[in-house]
Amino acid sequence: MSRHTLRPYQREAVDAVRAAWSGGMRRPALVLPTGEGKTTVFTSVIEEWLADNPRRRALIVAHRRELIEQAANRVRRNMPGVPVGVVMAGRNDTLPRALVGSVQTLASARRRDMLRNVGLIVVDEAHRAAARSYVSVLEHWPDAVALGVTATMSRSDDLALGDIWQDVVYRRTIGQAIRGEGNHGRPTLVRPVGIKVTVDDLDLRRVKVQSGDYQDGALGRALSDSMAPQMIAKAYREQCPDRQGIIFAPTVDSARVIMEAMDAQGFSAALVHGGTPERERSAVLDDYRAGRTQVLCNCAIFTEGTDLPMTGVIVIARPTKHSGLYIQMVGRGARLWCPVHQDNPGSPGFACCDQMKTDFLVLDVAGAAARHSLDARIELFGVEAAEALEAEDVDPADVEPEDLGIEPGGPLDFDRDGVAEVNGKLVFTVVDLFAASETAWSRTPRGVWFFPGRERFVCILPADPARGGGHDVVSVNRWGAGCDPVALNVAGIAEAMRVGESVIDHADRTMARRSPRGWRAGRPSRKMLGYAERLGLMVPLGCGAGEVSEMITSEEATRRIDARLLPSLPWVRYG
Repeated sequence: MSRHTLRPYQREAVDAVRAAWSGGMRRPALVLPTGEGKTTVFTSVIEEWLADNPRRRALIVAHRRELIEQAANRVRRNMPGVPVGVVMAGRNDTLPRALVGSVQTLASARRRDMLRNVGLIVVDEAHRAAARSYVSVLEHWPDAVALGVTATMSRSDDLALGDIWQDVVYRRTIGQAIRGEGNHGRPTLVRPVGIKVTVDDLDLRRVKVQSGDYQDGALGRALSDSMAPQMIAKAYREQCPDRQGIIFAPTVDSARVIMEAMDAQGFSAALVHGGTPERERSAVLDDYRAGRTQVLCNCAIFTEGTDLPMTGVIVIARPTKHSGLYIQMVGRGARLWCPVHQDNPGSPGFACCDQMKTDFLVLDVAGAAARHSLDARIELFGVEAAEALEAEDVDPADVEPEDLGIEPGGPLDFDRDGVAEVNGKLVFTVVDLFAASETAWSRTPRGVWFFPGRERFVCILPADPARGGGHDVVSVNRWGAGCDPVALNVAGIAEAMRVGESVIDHADRTMARRSPRGWRAGRPSRKMLGYAERLGLMVPLGCGAGEVSEMITSEEATRRIDARLLPSLPWVRYG
């Protein structure tokens, strides 16, 4: 048994690995989200394995200096009586029983030959293990057992991780961590709130794709040549001006352009990339941890092994087709954090004090959330087959105009403020990060968040200050006059969304689904276009049925919520 206290799910993970080895499996794997203590788990596995195998040695393999130093320090802290050796570049401490090595250094057969009697190999960021450099390390000690640990068991290329890892013996999702499952109901990560930022002149359809993902150079040029850097800075100013954040950019040049846009908005921003000298990088991180720097603009640095729990905003300015990369980027903001109780946030309960971080924002500039879910699938044997088609969706054109209870062109048919113009206004949409944005929260022109169900809108309204303020979550009949409360005086938009989602049923999600399936993937019907015209909508040429459906839903919500519901609330300033 480990000598330090593990969370219940961490103990389950350690036991699952030991059981797999006892059952004859030689290469099991664990999948734990960023911030859930992967290093704590595998150092506990090593501690117990060394106790059971006093004549053998354990080797941790990683690919970055930060990961190597982090693992070595954690082993020293968790196993104070066990010497730790580091094998990396000019460091060659090969005698201790616990070793941490750079995969680049261990690619040399001469350096591997200096490590004798290795019986356990732990691979950090195990989704990289199909690369030849890792394979050569694993094959060098054929009688050793191995363990792979990662947050995302998937790759962007065609290499099958199942050739390396036999099975994932324990998996924990971000959703489970946020709900506190496996930890006595106490959350171990904070809830993300996804906000899509629309940039009208950023068109990814013309960006070249290479090796299954966008080509970094072409992506960087598209980003820099658009209004995206200015829109990112403007969105940050409007949505989260007081939070620290990390911005992910595809190239060094695009990261620099975004940093300059953030500087122009008055933020203290710093640039970090692979070419940043180690001493300078350490100084930048120290300034960020101390709060002297608010925003880190980075290229290919903070996707793995970065522990910056004070981060309250993640900006995805590096769109990707690879779900693993997306999850790694978003996961940087999910850690628990309290500036007062930095060493032990969330103890004895989740909200240790009123300064505890309870959520983080994900500003999605290029629609990455529409492609990926944070609860990603396991891909041991290549990309899994597409899911079976779900029940056929409802065509909104089947709803007649008179069902709305309004007369198009009448007194309730007003101009909609906030409709995006090229190079002009920002459009924000709150998205469901756990459903790959197949369903999503949207916002009316008057600022009301709503979810479009089949026969209703689930809305988040400002609560009456006389009742304590906060947010009221209500269910509004889509076409009639009914309005039923779901929860009153909810504190925080993230909690209000969680409450709203708890009442959404399958029919609601089917109606709001945005994936390009069924009728949504085709051209709009004549009936749908006629209905849009009667609502006074201008449908651009080339719009698909799904796009027209969203336009119709937005108009319905504007008329039902902004024009009829808000004026009935005397504490809301309207107009």
